[in-house]
Amino acid sequence: MNKIFNFEINLGVSLTTVEKIYQNFISITGNNNRMDKNEFRRLYKEMYLNGQNGNNIAPFITDHDLNKMSDHVFETYDFDASGRIFYFYFSK
Repeated sequence: MNKIFNFEINLGVSLTTVEKIYQNFISITGNNNRMDKNEFRRLYKEMYLNGQNGNNIAPFITDHDLNKMSDHVFETYDFDASGRIFYFYFSK
């Protein structure tokens, strides 16, 4: 939980949001706590679409654009180039 609190301070993201991201990460990855690129794409898209709720402006970002953006973020956090990220990597 301490790392979650540090994540909140370092990125300026609310603790509630960080906890939700962590819970989503754990629910997707299960006991192995590792997420591959396809799982990450799905989580990233879900987070984007949830952020659009209540927004009257039509989203101009296509699935292709979301995949490119999520792939870039994924590769940024895949420190060991294993094709999987751990929440520990993602929270740094």
